[in-house]
Amino acid sequence: MSKDNDWVTHTHQAIARTHELLTFTVDMETGLRGYLITGDEVFLEPYNKAFFEWSSKINTLSQQVMDNPPQVERLNRIDQLHEQWLNTVAQQQINKRQLVNQGIIPLNKVIESAQGADGKQIIDAIRVEINNFIQIELSLIETRIADAKASASNTTYTLLFGTLLSALVVLLISMWISGRLKQQFNVLLDATNEVSSGNLVQGLNILKSPNRIAGFDEIGCVTTGFISMVDALINHNNNAVEYNNKLKEAVSKAEAATRAKSNFLSTMSHEIRTPMNGVLGVSQMILAETKEEETKQNANIILDSGKHLVTVLNDILGLSKIEGHKLSLEKIPFYLTDIISPIFGTIKPLAEEKGIELIIDNKVASNVEFTGDVSRLRQIIYNLIGNAIKFTEKGSISLTTFANQADKMLSITIADTGIGIPQDKQSTIFNAFEQADTSTTRKFGGTGLGLTIVKKLVELMGGEIKVSSVEGAGTKFIILLPLPWAEKRLVSKEENKGVQTSFTEITAELNILIVEDNRVNAMVAKSFCTKQGFNVDTAANGLIATQMVQDKKFDLIIMDNHMPEMNGIEATRFIRQELGMDTLLFAYTADVFQEAHDGFIEAGADHILTKPMQKDSFKQALSLFSSRLMKQDHSNVTVLYREATDKLQLTEEELTNSPHFNTLYDNQYELVKNLESIIVVFNQAIDVLLDSYVEKDCQTMLVSVKILRSTAETWGIDGLVSLLHEIETALEHDKYPEIDKLQMVINRLQVNIHQAQRVLKLNTDDVKHTESVH
Repeated sequence: MSKDNDWVTHTHQAIARTHELLTFTVDMETGLRGYLITGDEVFLEPYNKAFFEWSSKINTLSQQVMDNPPQVERLNRIDQLHEQWLNTVAQQQINKRQLVNQGIIPLNKVIESAQGADGKQIIDAIRVEINNFIQIELSLIETRIADAKASASNTTYTLLFGTLLSALVVLLISMWISGRLKQQFNVLLDATNEVSSGNLVQGLNILKSPNRIAGFDEIGCVTTGFISMVDALINHNNNAVEYNNKLKEAVSKAEAATRAKSNFLSTMSHEIRTPMNGVLGVSQMILAETKEEETKQNANIILDSGKHLVTVLNDILGLSKIEGHKLSLEKIPFYLTDIISPIFGTIKPLAEEKGIELIIDNKVASNVEFTGDVSRLRQIIYNLIGNAIKFTEKGSISLTTFANQADKMLSITIADTGIGIPQDKQSTIFNAFEQADTSTTRKFGGTGLGLTIVKKLVELMGGEIKVSSVEGAGTKFIILLPLPWAEKRLVSKEENKGVQTSFTEITAELNILIVEDNRVNAMVAKSFCTKQGFNVDTAANGLIATQMVQDKKFDLIIMDNHMPEMNGIEATRFIRQELGMDTLLFAYTADVFQEAHDGFIEAGADHILTKPMQKDSFKQALSLFSSRLMKQDHSNVTVLYREATDKLQLTEEELTNSPHFNTLYDNQYELVKNLESIIVVFNQAIDVLLDSYVEKDCQTMLVSVKILRSTAETWGIDGLVSLLHEIETALEHDKYPEIDKLQMVINRLQVNIHQAQRVLKLNTDDVKHTESVH
């Protein structure tokens, strides 16, 4: 039946292709006449199309009717007639018309030729042959349709008879086996119900009952297999109970060990760092005060040994924080030179001591401001350069940086001419406590944690690190980090000098309270602050500090954490909540765990300083909160400043209520990208407003305000748009805007930045959680 249907379809296709030949014939003749009458070659387009496709169509049709030789012969005659018409009529008439177009012969020559009967006779002959071809195919269709109907009838009878016979056979077989199957299935069903209810022994007894039908058919095999399965389940259940009891005991021990490890690391971090900070601080005091060369050498030895011990401790604690998912990255703006310069200053003496050339090739423009975790990036570069110096005896070490604008990647390459790494060891150098060679630790020292921490930090930043090395020829590390950046206007040295001088005058003679129970650390911190020109009092614990702040006004409180009677967090909370004081308060702790830092911030601390006291970090903290120090000491000075976040009216935040935010809320990727962008834009705008206000640069301020207003309008932050419009109007009329209005703009920008950072962190944590689950 299927074959007969195929023949019907085959014949219909042949007729359709024959009609195409007839259409081509009409198109060629019509196109030719149009061209002869008008001389416009546009009329030759259907002629040319039919001319080029004729051979393909007739060959395809000949192949299709190859089973019918008379039809193939008729197609050959059609093709010959078509060829005759082309050669004897069409082409000659086209040539004559072209001569008419050229003015060589008159038009009546073409008309006489077109009126000739030869062309019409050939075309009529083609049409007759095509009609005959179609009639033959139509008659074949009728024959083949009849054959298909006959096949369908035969098939129907065959199927009907086969169905009836099959039904009868199935009915007889079903009646024979139904009784047997029913009994076997009932046994299996009863046993299954018992097993599924957990009664394994009862289920096994049912399966082994003498009343069941035993056999070697499929049901019998299933029953036998089910008996074996239940036996195994009983044994496994007995073992599982024993294993579960042991597992619960092991889990309890593991959880206790984890808590003990965390507590131990936290306690040991503080207990080791506290005396070490005293050792380092006193050593630095000795170096600064002594003039005896031998004493300086001994103090340097103490410093080097202490720094080495702190480095080892930092590595162990750093790895513990990373593996415990307790390390979170900061996102603050910075310039790459601010990272490279201090590292270069620290590493250069070590390189010179070994006679190694240190090459810095920073290809990043000085006005490019990145956003990321400065301390972690510094740690990555410092670890890799420190490793390079350790394993390089001669030659050079190079640091190359490049910002790829196309994919927004910061590329950092550190290469050395050291001992190199064997090919088979390059895949293991990032493993914890593992170095390329067991003799490496004995010869060069180290814990084997530096590269592990580097790799984990790079991956935490969303980047990648690659290594290529040749044993005996050197090693190259390439780091790619996706850090956002933007170009900024740099403040000149003269401007910076002026601002710094003003800051020094404002913050001079601050009254500082240092709360520290360790006598040595208190002495070191007091000496440090005294040398900066500050007035310093000390308190031995938090309880004493809470009493002292009520008796005397302090500009700054520096608060340790672990202290007797009342610790730093408790004292901070008491000062903020019970006493209601907003005195600037810096936590000053040896704790490296985020929990301790978060506890201080939640209690009301404004900033975290880590021990030992570092001049740069201390001055940076004072600069960050200079506005509060200025307001305390110079209330008559009107300045523009960044307000502390806890002092801002968070109800002024408009970002998360804006229409643009709502359109992005379901698209997490776009939301994160837009939030990162607006944080950078708003931070840059604050910098420009502060700088242009100091410099009285109205034009720069106007450009910044216009850009900022456009961004705020895009997001639909109406309150900010209204303020910016007032300032923009004043600037356009050459009027300096009111400082209160500018301060309100900066405050609103900070509030929206704060909210953007909070939402960004939540979404980033969700992405990381989703990725970890997958």
